[in-house]
Amino acid sequence: KVSRTDLVSKVDSYRAGYNQTERRALERRLQRGEISALVCTSALEMGIDVGALDATVHVGIPETASAMWQQAGRAGRRCGASVAIVVACERPLDHYYVSRADELFSRRPEEALCDP
Repeated sequence: KVSRTDLVSKVDSYRAGYNQTERRALERRLQRGEISALVCTSALEMGIDVGALDATVHVGIPETASAMWQQAGRAGRRCGASVAIVVACERPLDHYYVSRADELFSRRPEEALCDP
């Protein structure tokens, strides 16, 4: 059994409701390398800069191409390269794309619709 308790301090979480001071403190910890992973919701509307991260992990395939690229595009903004890891769930959409990964990554973002 391998135990990596040293990694526990390198992972943190983000939740809605942090004030600006708390968000900036978390951002500084990311920039300094004090934390290497950040766990949050798929919305990832954090108000902090995560562009230096190397990867995003998606649990469940985002339902729209726009959502997938928006979420995956959060990492790698400053360094130029990143990886998006998609972990399929037991939803029909996930099952469809598991055997059609080329379709998942080649689908175009949906057109925006406005109903004034």
